[in-house]
Amino acid sequence: MTPEQAIWTEVLYAAVTDAIEGVASVGYSGDTSRANATERARSYITTPNADFNQVCTMAGLDPVAVREHVSRKIANAPTPAELAVINHTLVQTLTHNGQTHSIAEWSTITGVSGEAIRKRIKNGWTVEDTLATAVGQRIKAAPKAPHRPAQTLTHNGQTRTIIEWANVIGVAHTTIHMRLRKGWSIEAALTPKPKHEPKPKRARRTFVTLTYQGRTLKLAEWAKIVGVSLPTLCQRRKHGWTVEAMLSTPLTKRADTATQLARRGLTADDAQTPGVPSNLRPLQETGGGTFAQEIVNLNFSQDCAA
Repeated sequence: MTPEQAIWTEVLYAAVTDAIEGVASVGYSGDTSRANATERARSYITTPNADFNQVCTMAGLDPVAVREHVSRKIANAPTPAELAVINHTLVQTLTHNGQTHSIAEWSTITGVSGEAIRKRIKNGWTVEDTLATAVGQRIKAAPKAPHRPAQTLTHNGQTRTIIEWANVIGVAHTTIHMRLRKGWSIEAALTPKPKHEPKPKRARRTFVTLTYQGRTLKLAEWAKIVGVSLPTLCQRRKHGWTVEAMLSTPLTKRADTATQLARRGLTADDAQTPGVPSNLRPLQETGGGTFAQEIVNLNFSQDCAA
C-alpha cells in the first residue's frame, strides 16, 4: 500500500465507523441531530455517488465491494436513534483526578455551567482544562489538529500535489478536484484544457439554383434577368410551378382605369356622370337579370334626369 492509499484508507475508515457505530456526540446538541448525522453517514456509503467511488479508488479498493460489505454491517447495527442514545450516555461522563461524574455533576462541583463544559469539549479542550478553568479565565490555545496532507496524484511516473499539477498543465486545481469527483481517471483529470476551443462552424447558407435553357443561376440572378421579383419567383416555386413557367410567365399588371372602363363599354365621362348610363347593356349593371328585363321594359335616354 502506497502512502497515498494509506491516507485515503483512513478517510474511508472514518466514514465507515460513523456509519456503523454512529457519529460521535461531541459537537451535537441533541439525540435527534446525532441520529440525523449518522443517517447521513450511512446514506453516503449505501447510496452510489461519485465522491465515495473516488475515495475507494484512491484507497485502492473496489467501491461496489466496499459498499456491499459495509451495507451488510449497517443492516445488523443498531438504528441511528439507538446509537445516538448510546453515544449520548458515553459522552455525558467525564473523569478528572480519579473522579467520574456526569457533566451536570461536574457543573455543580466546578461552578462551570454544563453548556460551557460542552462547548469546551467541542472546541478541543482537555478534560483538565475544561473542569479546572474558571469562567472568563484564559488558557493557552489548544494545539490545532494537524493539517490534512495535500492530496497527491501520480501520472507518467511523476507524483505531485493537485495544486502543483494545476500549475503544470495550466488548469485550475478546483477543475481537477471536480473531474476526480465526477469519476474521471487520473490521466483524464490531468488533461490540459485547450486555450482556444474551436467554435462550431455555422452551416453554410445554401442558395436555390434553377437551370433553364442551359444556364444554371441563383434564384436572385434569374429574378434580375426575367424582370420578376424574387418573392414572386419564390411563391411560384412554392406553389409547384415548373421552372419554365416560373421564368417565362410575365407579371400580370393591373389594367388602368381607362382600360377597365373600355372593357365595360364605358367612357371616362360616364364614370363621372351620376345615374344610369344611356348605353347600359342588356342584362348587366342593374342586378335585375333576365327576369327583371322580361317583366319591366325600361328605356333610358340622356334626357332622363337622376
